[in-house]
Amino acid sequence: MEPEEYSAIEARLKQTTTSRNRLIREFSKPVMEKLDSMGIRYELKSRTKSIHSIWQKMKRQGVAFEEVFDIFAIRIIIDTDPELEKSSCWQVYSVVTDIYQPDPSRMRDWISVPRTNGYESLHITVVTPAGRWVEVQIRTRRMDEIAEKGLAAHFRYKGIKGEGGLDAWMTQMREVLGTVEKEGSDFLGNIRPGLYADEVFVFTPKGEVRQLPVGATLLDFAFDIHTEVGSKCIGGKINGRNVQLKHKLQNGDHVSVITSSKQTPKRDWLSFVITNKARTKIKQALNEEKFKLAADGKEMLTRRLKNWKIPYGDAIVVKLLTEYGFKTSQDLYFSIAIGETDLLQIKKVLLRTEEQPEETTARTPDHHQHEETNISDYLIVDEKVEGLDYKLARCCNPVFGDRIFGFVTVLEGIKIHRATCPNADFMISNFPYRVVRARWTRLDSARGFLAQIRLTGVENLGIVSRITEILAEYKGVAVKNFTYSMNNGLFEGRIELLVPNINLLYSIIKKIQSVRGITRVTRVES
Repeated sequence: MEPEEYSAIEARLKQTTTSRNRLIREFSKPVMEKLDSMGIRYELKSRTKSIHSIWQKMKRQGVAFEEVFDIFAIRIIIDTDPELEKSSCWQVYSVVTDIYQPDPSRMRDWISVPRTNGYESLHITVVTPAGRWVEVQIRTRRMDEIAEKGLAAHFRYKGIKGEGGLDAWMTQMREVLGTVEKEGSDFLGNIRPGLYADEVFVFTPKGEVRQLPVGATLLDFAFDIHTEVGSKCIGGKINGRNVQLKHKLQNGDHVSVITSSKQTPKRDWLSFVITNKARTKIKQALNEEKFKLAADGKEMLTRRLKNWKIPYGDAIVVKLLTEYGFKTSQDLYFSIAIGETDLLQIKKVLLRTEEQPEETTARTPDHHQHEETNISDYLIVDEKVEGLDYKLARCCNPVFGDRIFGFVTVLEGIKIHRATCPNADFMISNFPYRVVRARWTRLDSARGFLAQIRLTGVENLGIVSRITEILAEYKGVAVKNFTYSMNNGLFEGRIELLVPNINLLYSIIKKIQSVRGITRVTRVES
């Protein structure tokens, strides 16, 4: 930022101080009155963005100072018991959104799913009657202490007192700092142990600090810098010494990465990287590479079929899947592209005359009748369903525990659908040979599955507050979005949330159904 730009923004902030303070007072007044009437203990603060943050936003969005709508933010800090933190935050959320219209797309729920650094807060953006957008941050006193003071507050709130934990380390720090003859390396060695037991801090060639989990490798570091750097990494140097991709990092390492334009992600990389970012990007690259090769394999097959005067179609693909035991057409095409499956052998398979033609029948998912069948007849689906072989269908969003079936697509592997999917009848009637029976491995999972609930009822005081309280009661449930409207005495709402299994979803639906004023709660089918 140039000095002239800094001075210009500083001057505009000073010029708008009076109007900004008036807006803060007008915005806060009805919120404070409502919170006071409810007996909620809180502190309301306002903060103005730093000049540098405002300048960054102006540059990033290409707007003038007047068009930066969130120059200031309101922070509501709640004093509450530890076991009531989550429900208290959602209670204040309902108060604010009852008064001001929220923008659902800008909601950030870091209470249900905290950031990796431990940050917890509920961020919403609302609009005033005058059309001004205001960001509101809702958090408890504990959350605010940790957000402002970091690790020290984290230890304090865990109840570590006396000469244990942080206090013992602080005592050691005072002793070390009081011993002036200590060498620099001894000093660093004394203060480092125990502070970040689960993390390592390393330096980039530019001197920037990077924080990674203990056990992270050079390749994890490369992906942390940038996806392209990780994908092209062939090795690196740590403290000036050449190391391999799987070399584990230590605190204080100076790390540089060596790349090659010819390098591509390898499957064996997954055996030693440990960060989610690295694993996700490697899998994504492998998927993309497989799709590219599969496209080449499909083109090779269709060209040969044309030469053999055999019409290409779903029936041909399914026959080859059955013959060779592939799960998806992608696997078949990929095998052809890399030469594992011989095209001349495919020709023999397709042209041979069978004495008893195979009868193709559809297994229609039965919603009511249980059929005793060997488990091997089913496609087994677990919580790691998102992979190379199958994906969850977005048309019906199956949740762990739903009755499901698989449908073999041409390009995207097997899609997992709910038995009650709106598209089920069409798929079963028109493509019975592509329907695969499927079942979950168990009726519980740690991951979250997307589900949507539709609410209808009559307008009633506190209806939103009660719903948010119910949602806050459930551990393992994350609210992605909650929108509602009240018109002419009628209430309509829609909740988008992540749930671990179907039983918990039905429990939430049943409990919301009991809220006064709610007349109907249904799961959105599509």
